[in-house]
Amino acid sequence: MSKFALSRNLLLPLLLAGILAIFISAFYMFTLNLNAMEEKALQETLKLEHVLDMAKGLVIQRVYSSMELFKQESHQLGMANIKGSTQLLGEKVPNLQLGDTAQTERKQLVDSVTEIGSGTATIFVKRGEQFIRISTNVRKKDNARAIGTQLNPTGKAIQRLSLGKPFYGVVDILGEPYISGYEPIFSSSQQVIGAWYVGYKVNVNALESAIKKWRFLDSGFAAITDYNNNIRFLSDHISLEDAKTTLQNTGKKWFIAQRKIPEWNFNAYIAFPYRNAYLSSAAPLYPVLIMSGILGILLLILIQRGIKRFVLTPLGGEPEAASHLVKSIAQGEFAEDGMNAEPDTLIGNMLKMRSQLRKMMEEIKENNNKLSTSSSVFQHAHDGIFITDPEGNIIETNPAFTDISGYTREDAIGKK
Repeated sequence: MSKFALSRNLLLPLLLAGILAIFISAFYMFTLNLNAMEEKALQETLKLEHVLDMAKGLVIQRVYSSMELFKQESHQLGMANIKGSTQLLGEKVPNLQLGDTAQTERKQLVDSVTEIGSGTATIFVKRGEQFIRISTNVRKKDNARAIGTQLNPTGKAIQRLSLGKPFYGVVDILGEPYISGYEPIFSSSQQVIGAWYVGYKVNVNALESAIKKWRFLDSGFAAITDYNNNIRFLSDHISLEDAKTTLQNTGKKWFIAQRKIPEWNFNAYIAFPYRNAYLSSAAPLYPVLIMSGILGILLLILIQRGIKRFVLTPLGGEPEAASHLVKSIAQGEFAEDGMNAEPDTLIGNMLKMRSQLRKMMEEIKENNNKLSTSSSVFQHAHDGIFITDPEGNIIETNPAFTDISGYTREDAIGKK
């Protein structure tokens, strides 16, 4: 039996089918792992949002308390009203008063509200569609009070104030995020004439420290961008320029999970290179592939032994050899070709049958030669010869019989 033929015809297809099944399963598991990693990255962006929400939650109660204090102290001075106009940094603005006390450029009230902690307070006056700071302890970059500056006309707060409704949330004040509260100031006729503001600057250092330590896989990083798409917070194992390049040039090399944080008007990102994802996704598959390979080899050994025991041993050789032997016998080819097989196997019995058929054909050929010789003697003998059956009926005559008796062969056949 040829082991190569067995491997080629049966075991090799099984082996290839097994390898294909293993790789298909491995690819499916790899895809699942990769999808799970991408989903985990999206969950990480949710954690980043929770970090910002926690920062807000730690401060918002202070905002509520300071706003109540601000309004109470304002009401103690008297009803808000507009009395003519006044000059502020060379511009005419409505003269907002609390009772009889004008508030333009007055510091006492805003400073008393936020004298403890890092809070800020502001009184706005409404001029047309604008809200202008007339009293504030919000500082500009040169450390001067931001008197005369306007509330962001496209921001979320001004939209609510214009409708006479309060706003609480995260706003940008001179380029910094503040947890803020805005309440409209009404006149006696319930017209919006200004606004109170209280806010506390976000503890950027605490947020920055938390984000810096953020990791995802080996090279993945976390980033939070502000409303101007500038990176505010970033993991410390990647440079700012590399992070900008990665977030701006999204391609097939990096997976970027993004989450919009409407409350802050920020975006949270988790980015990681697909190269690391592929390695991490494939790592759990190594034991599976190794075990599958071992089991596949054991299965092939068992199949080989089973085929040998239950198929090849009773058959006595390869199926191809048996098929060829049957075809040669059917075509009358009984010559010896060197094929051997164990006794009492199918091929062994067929070889034995072929040998017997070959001997029979040789005997028939030999007898045929003898009959040909006898027939020649019968036909050419000078003596008249006739052959009868057991009842004495003539069944054959030779030419000499006709010459001697005068009876033709046709006349003699059937006569006694």
